[in-house]
Amino acid sequence: MKTEKLKQNVKGYVHQFEDGGLRLLRKGQKGVIHAIFSRFGLVLILLLLQVGLLFSIFRWFGNLWPHYFGGSVVVTSAMVIYLLNSKMDNSAKITWMVVVAIAPVVGIPMFFYVKSNFGHNILRKRLLELEDQLRGWLPQSQKAVEQLKALEPGAASLAKYLYGRGGGFPVYQNTAMTYFPGGEAKFEELLRQLETAEEYIFVEYFIIDEGLMWGKILEVLARKALQGVDVRVMYDGTCEFSTLPRNYPRLLEKLNIQCKVFSPVQPFVSTHYNYRDHRKILVIDGRVGFTGGVNLADEYINHIQKHGRWKDAAVMLEGEAVRSLTAQFLQMWGILKEPEYEHVSIGLDENLTKMYSFGRLNPYNPFIGGFVHEGINIGTFKRFKNTQTAVYSIMISDEQYNRLNQIIHKVEATSQEYKFNFVGLVAVALHMKIQRRRAFYCAEFVKYAMKKAQIRNNLPDIVKPEDFLNLENIRLEYKGALKQYKVEELPTLNVANL
Repeated sequence: MKTEKLKQNVKGYVHQFEDGGLRLLRKGQKGVIHAIFSRFGLVLILLLLQVGLLFSIFRWFGNLWPHYFGGSVVVTSAMVIYLLNSKMDNSAKITWMVVVAIAPVVGIPMFFYVKSNFGHNILRKRLLELEDQLRGWLPQSQKAVEQLKALEPGAASLAKYLYGRGGGFPVYQNTAMTYFPGGEAKFEELLRQLETAEEYIFVEYFIIDEGLMWGKILEVLARKALQGVDVRVMYDGTCEFSTLPRNYPRLLEKLNIQCKVFSPVQPFVSTHYNYRDHRKILVIDGRVGFTGGVNLADEYINHIQKHGRWKDAAVMLEGEAVRSLTAQFLQMWGILKEPEYEHVSIGLDENLTKMYSFGRLNPYNPFIGGFVHEGINIGTFKRFKNTQTAVYSIMISDEQYNRLNQIIHKVEATSQEYKFNFVGLVAVALHMKIQRRRAFYCAEFVKYAMKKAQIRNNLPDIVKPEDFLNLENIRLEYKGALKQYKVEELPTLNVANL
């Protein structure tokens, strides 16, 4: 598809074409959200919080100031001794000692919160699970190992580690490598190879920034996506600090390009600020792969100079070794696996006017929830009629249907006594179960109602919406936009719809 045809297809949400490249952002477009989540915004918020805290202390606890000062000196001294004797890196010790000395009330709790590595541990657990799966996909050729031992014993030991404890990546033969001494040479060859894509293009980079380099690459990706090529893009969450706005994945999705952000940084919440995706990988059809130190930003091809002339190397692989690059991309893509469904309801009629669950009481406020009577033209579904939905059915007896109906309307009649289990919903994401008396989130309530109605199910203790797909005798009746659902196009059902 030619560029002119692409322009017609994306007219309205592509703001600018420059040098043959595609732009999704206006020059200087960052937005308020980007400013808040930028380095400047984060530092500013921290400083303001610190000033506010100190002001509050002086104003409200002025009489206790000597006690506070004496206590903070003791606590800070103890904390400094603890840091000096810790095994962390010296630069990290100095940083934390400065933070603790300046603002002990904020700094000490922050240190132990970050030290817990909560978010890091969750990601690492998921990564180890995927590594175990990966070993079966990438078998090691013993012939290649023996030949490497004969040529270079030291490299053979390293290869053994990479396949054993290093993630299950084998050593390969039958692979051609092209070395690029700079970003300019890589960029030129990359554009040529992208034009040959027929099945898929996988892009995973630490830094992506709009400009000449990414613009030309994006133009090819957009054309290929419209031709039916599976195009996936993934970049590190720190790009939200300085290069791309928070809504950029949605802009790419308008071009039929799937996009994920690895470990987006959430101020005051994230404990894995330093757990970053530094990879620079691009795979085309599993036959050509690029890696190295060159990111997708104009300074890497010296189109602009932020820090003087930039010098970074890259390589292109052609052959068997591209399998590992493909596996690495899919591995990281799998870590960021998103739930297929975010909400589940029980439907008692084919018209979907009698649906019941626990969810938003106000369509505009996701934080206030409880028992809800839902339908296509009421409540949250009326607000979000373009949302993608699926209607499944299970065969139940008349007796089970009547019990289910009674249970639901009993809860409805006493709905003020029930609460939304927001804490339990958060715990599900952490693979934890927190059950509260007379409190449910959506999947928890559907499971409860089915159990009370004596409808047989194999649902797990920590239940999520997608778990209902594993019910026995479940059947898909409709999948698509909610507003396009038409009951007359469905077979006659005497079932409960989920």
